[in-house]
Amino acid sequence: MEFEQLLERFRKDTGLENLAPDGMDTCTFLVDEMKISLMHIAEGGRLLLFAEVGELPDGGCPALAMAALKANYLFRGTGGATLAVRPDSSMLFLNQSMLLENLSYEEFVQAISNFVDTIEEWQKMIASYRPAANVLDVRAAVKDSIQNGYMKI
Repeated sequence: MEFEQLLERFRKDTGLENLAPDGMDTCTFLVDEMKISLMHIAEGGRLLLFAEVGELPDGGCPALAMAALKANYLFRGTGGATLAVRPDSSMLFLNQSMLLENLSYEEFVQAISNFVDTIEEWQKMIASYRPAANVLDVRAAVKDSIQNGYMKI
């Protein structure tokens, strides 16, 4: 199916009236507050799905990086997509490339659904690796609040 045909049908089915490619043949839409982008790559007849998954914890997280690498292996934990860190940041992205040739509308919609599910799972994964507040910092804040005659809760 052609990119324009997929978008037109998706626009009608979802009510996303403003869904249209920009000058770079990319369009973006929200699903449950997640910004999903579609990019048509005319050379090679591909459709690229990509989205921010979340910011990696400060100071890096070797265990989370290892989990992402393992998930990328044969796409076992990514639903056919790939996790990557944008080179100029610590933002984790999910990317998936699909051939447009012989891609049915139903397969396209299912791919988006699976993509969103994978983002949600990795957002939970990132959250589980966030370090807890430093107990000493919490104690110092409470002590400071009490000394100043108020307590923040």
